[in-house]
Amino acid sequence: MRLIPVSFSVILFVFASLQYNDPDAPLWIAVYCIPALLLAIQSFKSLPIIVWLGIGALYLGILCFFIFYYRNMLVNQQHDQFVEVYREFGGLCIILIFIGISYWRGVKSNRM
Repeated sequence: MRLIPVSFSVILFVFASLQYNDPDAPLWIAVYCIPALLLAIQSFKSLPIIVWLGIGALYLGILCFFIFYYRNMLVNQQHDQFVEVYREFGGLCIILIFIGISYWRGVKSNRM
């Protein structure tokens, strides 16, 4: 079933394209494009589960660093960059959900 990885990949590529006017655009375009490329590959060729574990660990680490670095802003809700930080946080959570679903589908397909 190629529909799920293709749709996840398209969504992440759209998210990456929306980052063009961000001050740190290259960073966030890379953050969105790496899992989007892996999901595009997954739609044609099954990737090993270790790939999803590795990329999941990497993005979980990025999310933890993000929470640690922006913890004051996330708690105090400073309005200047409040919306931007929450959007980036939400994007990382969406990426982790897509990675988790891809991992689960890989485990499920290997059992059959």
